[in-house]
Amino acid sequence: MSFISKTKAYEKWLVESGVSISEKVAITDFREVGQGRGMVAVEDIAKGVDLFTIPRTKLLNVKTCSLVVERPECVEAVLAMDSWKSLIVVLAWEWKKGAGSAWSPYFDVLPLNDPVEYKSNQLMEWSESELKMLAPSLVVERIGRDTAEEMYDQVMEVIRELNLKELESLTLKEYHTVASVIMSYSFDVTERENKEEEDEEEDDDEEEEGDHLKSMVPLADTLNADTNLHNASLVDYPETLVMKSMKAIKKGEQVYNTYSDHPNAEILRRYGYVEANGSTQDFGEIPLETIEKSFPAEQKDLVTRCLEVAKTTSLGEDDDEDVELVSEAYDCFATGEVIPELVVLVQFLVVVTKINEQTPVMDDAGEISRILKKCVQLIESQRLTKGFAEKYTEILKLRLQEYPVEEKEDPPVDITTRAGMATVVLRSERKSLETCANLDRVFDEYKFIDDDKLLRSIMKKRSGSTDPQPTKRSKK
Repeated sequence: MSFISKTKAYEKWLVESGVSISEKVAITDFREVGQGRGMVAVEDIAKGVDLFTIPRTKLLNVKTCSLVVERPECVEAVLAMDSWKSLIVVLAWEWKKGAGSAWSPYFDVLPLNDPVEYKSNQLMEWSESELKMLAPSLVVERIGRDTAEEMYDQVMEVIRELNLKELESLTLKEYHTVASVIMSYSFDVTERENKEEEDEEEDDDEEEEGDHLKSMVPLADTLNADTNLHNASLVDYPETLVMKSMKAIKKGEQVYNTYSDHPNAEILRRYGYVEANGSTQDFGEIPLETIEKSFPAEQKDLVTRCLEVAKTTSLGEDDDEDVELVSEAYDCFATGEVIPELVVLVQFLVVVTKINEQTPVMDDAGEISRILKKCVQLIESQRLTKGFAEKYTEILKLRLQEYPVEEKEDPPVDITTRAGMATVVLRSERKSLETCANLDRVFDEYKFIDDDKLLRSIMKKRSGSTDPQPTKRSKK
């Protein structure tokens, strides 16, 4: 079947399945821009309009698949699996049934049965040489090939235990196909069986309570996503899921859903595409290694000791509020925000290394811990030291030097190619880091004080007087 024929068969199947589609929208071919199928407004649409309605019975999950009827003795065991593994079993079960599955026309418009039109660009599918194009992005470290293969072994073990002979021939390649489809297309749907019908005027943005069931949601997953152009969202109701317009959509405009709040690097890793102009959630990352490298070699042992102490120092009022200060990397957002842990860590290391030049502290874990808490107090009072400003700037500069510099400011790239996608990811991260390198923007609410003023205050306490308890950490 051709691309168009599959689309028509899919639309027919949707209608026969009880999916109600507004006449204001239509499924459209966006292959020319590398987006496959999508949905477009065929007339002006106001905010709050129901674009389509899907019966919960046509979602594909462990409670609706044919496994429930054909092998009811297995359902409890599959439900007991985590949501990822259970949906892998369910989707593989239906897919292996071929034309005998009630969802077969749906599978024909997914990469399951259309690998020609839907070549996966998720990072799991990239070669080692292609992944090198993403250096120095840390997203490569989150691909998880080893974890995926471990999950395959676990899923196959369950399949054998349940005597699901139909799935015992599932290959690793087929497993990767199923898992990739779930990562790209599935939704976490709130279970609502026991809830009363809700008023149609209820605030759709209000967060619903309840358990979530990972499900394949036909038609909802046909929409493309863009964090900048998001104009429609899926809303839960007891018997249905409804895609509603979140803002006015003009005739001819594409209807965009959202795949949650992710930067371009994660969008590429999870879904296999990038947003050419950057995601609204973009950030760059400062590896802990870069922070360590910013200090001279003779201070290496002291910095290592400080990190060890920081891991065991409680910074919250109780265990539930405690903060993990030492991480593998720290986020710097395109909005000009940096995570507080980065600020605390850099200020702490600057102060300890300066104090150590006057009085050695490396062997005094209690003193190092006290200095850390004093730095937290300083930051909570909206103050930082000038030494922090210098070190923070140096760290951002070191990280930015690892990114490629383009001769022309952001020349156009073809985002349908993997090389183009890699370029966009690196641009997104570089821009985020450049924004966060602007001290006036990031720390506009802070006052910078001389380091000596803070050092005198801290060293005054070394005579043995009782140190005041740290104030409550800001919730900012």
